[in-house]
Amino acid sequence: MSILQHLWELTLFLIIFLAPLPLCLLLLSSIEDEDRSSDLAYNWLALLICWCGVEVSIGLISGFFGQFFLNSVIGLEAIVFFLGIALALLLRRNLLSFFYQRLLVLKEPFRKVEVLVLFSISITGLISLKQLAMRVIIDYDSLWYHLPTMARWYQEGAFIRLNDFMQTGVWTTDQITFYPYNWEVLCTLFVMPFREDFLVTLPNLIAWLILGLSVYLLSISLGANRLYSMAASALVLNIPLIIQHINSLHIDMPFAAFFMASLFFAVSYSRSCTYIDLSLFFIALGMLLGIKMSAVGYGALPILALLMLIIRKLFKSGLDIFKIKQVRLEATVITIGLLGLFLLGGYWYLKNWIEAGNPLGDIQVKVANVLLFPGSMELSKLRETNLASLFSFTNPAHWKVLGVQAIVRLQLPFFILLFQSLLLPYLLFNKQRKIQDPFLLGVLLVVLFGTGYLYWTTPFTGTNHLPPVPITSYIGQQARFAIPFMSMLGVIAAAVATGVRPRPSVIAIITLVSSLLGFVSSTIFEIVRISTAFKGGVGWASKLLDSFRTSPADATEKLFKIIGPEILDVIIYILIYIIALSLVIWSFSRKQTQKVLFSGISKIFQKSNRFVLVSVLIALVVTTSFIAREKRDGDRQEVYGGIYEYIATNLNPSEILGYSLSYRSYLFYGKHWQQKVRYAAPQSKSLPQWLNELNQNQIGYIAVGPLEEKMGWREKNEIPWLENSSGPFKQVFGQSPQKGQVIYQLKDLPT
Repeated sequence: MSILQHLWELTLFLIIFLAPLPLCLLLLSSIEDEDRSSDLAYNWLALLICWCGVEVSIGLISGFFGQFFLNSVIGLEAIVFFLGIALALLLRRNLLSFFYQRLLVLKEPFRKVEVLVLFSISITGLISLKQLAMRVIIDYDSLWYHLPTMARWYQEGAFIRLNDFMQTGVWTTDQITFYPYNWEVLCTLFVMPFREDFLVTLPNLIAWLILGLSVYLLSISLGANRLYSMAASALVLNIPLIIQHINSLHIDMPFAAFFMASLFFAVSYSRSCTYIDLSLFFIALGMLLGIKMSAVGYGALPILALLMLIIRKLFKSGLDIFKIKQVRLEATVITIGLLGLFLLGGYWYLKNWIEAGNPLGDIQVKVANVLLFPGSMELSKLRETNLASLFSFTNPAHWKVLGVQAIVRLQLPFFILLFQSLLLPYLLFNKQRKIQDPFLLGVLLVVLFGTGYLYWTTPFTGTNHLPPVPITSYIGQQARFAIPFMSMLGVIAAAVATGVRPRPSVIAIITLVSSLLGFVSSTIFEIVRISTAFKGGVGWASKLLDSFRTSPADATEKLFKIIGPEILDVIIYILIYIIALSLVIWSFSRKQTQKVLFSGISKIFQKSNRFVLVSVLIALVVTTSFIAREKRDGDRQEVYGGIYEYIATNLNPSEILGYSLSYRSYLFYGKHWQQKVRYAAPQSKSLPQWLNELNQNQIGYIAVGPLEEKMGWREKNEIPWLENSSGPFKQVFGQSPQKGQVIYQLKDLPT
């Protein structure tokens, strides 16, 4: 790949990334509330919510018309961009001035301790950006169905359902094709300009920011001090489990981000009664519904909170509540919000209803024993997989598993938030320390317990097997379902900290240590995952973590053996962190240095230097992103093996590569998502019949592996048929299907 090609693709990416900004800025310029318009965090959250809504809407519209291709997307992005510019000119809005005043100018400067808290967030964000750009995706679900689904959309230009997840007979698999896929649509937009999965998870970093801003703003709304609100946000963002989900197609962290955002805008609207808050509430709620089906339950909580707060205000203010503060173009603003709710939140459910006769896909829905929607998955059966059905509060072994997983995956930030929240009774019964808004606290406590209840009762939080298996380390990875609860815990902890008033220096130390431990432990977990699941065949990092419960000495020895060759990366991160932190602290004690630094920065941003500054920034972005892509190519080769190279060299994109017995079908699509891939499991126990099926579907190659026991591959016929040297197949790539991906070619290719 040449630097010129990269520059062209980067330009296309920037068109997609920046096109919605004029329209979003125009929408935000309708905010007339002086406090809101000067609130930097509020404006950034509103902008990011609006940006996500516009981008996903573009994807949904193009996919609906079967035009989910780069050219069509660029065309729609251009329409959105010029529409925003035209409206800004018509309404005489200076968007550049608005962007600077509302999104870059800080109303109140940060104190030193707040700078340290902000540093703890920034360093985690920068390292996560580096990781998502240079490291490939390795988590199970992403390679199994998230990325393959996106690859097929990319090829077909439409939101087709994959046969891989239809009528398989496996109840946990058949529902996958009916999931809502808003977040995958957004991530696919980031693949199109580069024709590869470089920056495919960049939207997750945006969701991470939305989550942090929402926690902060909700804490402020509850009356929490700015420092404690920032610290609560930092602790939530630095929970290792959350950091690990930035470079992943798991949708649980974006789901939590839009849940918290919808809750904040519900609270904000109950106070301001402005259409902009209501519109953003609708958009955030629509995104929530379109990301995960659990939103059917979770979405009720922000709505309930809004109704409770509106009723409270109605009793206090009477009908004055309906005298909504005027904003310009209020009808347009509220229409945009409602359209966002129906499009973003209803698209996938309507698609399911039309195509399957059930908005929830294959889930049977009954009300009072009356069948509303048919399906093979009964809710009673699904409930058997949750923690409420499996966890026994009187079983010490269950508590031990839960404790180990909490310590390993959630670590210091979670326990600090939990401990701080448990001090709430002390604050409530202390007359000298009053809560600013007790009613809002009560509403948010309802939401807190609601998220806890929903996590505990959500299917698959305990196991993904039926009949259910005993509690195992599996509950650790499923703790991602509890991110909304952890986020709410952060809000309550901030309010309690404001009443208890811990020392600012203690807060700074806790947040700094949490961020350091967060990205270091996430890096170590990634090393372990790659070693156990890719370089050593199929394995589970969680099993190694679980072994700390039974034999900590052996587990520690295995851990050091695995991370030994990669320890340099961990040390480099620690050194960079210490050096950067030292420079920040050193600058605090050097007022003259600060003056010189700020003076130099001011000169750089002078009008006469802007051309040079922009040129330097462009050159920096181009070169760093080019290097990042090269690094990612190397990581692909190291982690995924040489399968991409083999496919690119030996298969024509028009040839169909069939696969069976693999939960990593994503790797078969090739680096540029060009290879045609089809699910090709035999429909009978007859080899001639399977050969006939392959011939009819023009499939000349079969890929399998790595094999897992839960596939039941020992009872199936594919492996004996494929490995029979005198049979109709010959092995052309890979070594052993038990260890990795293997490709077989039909000796007589279909004609």
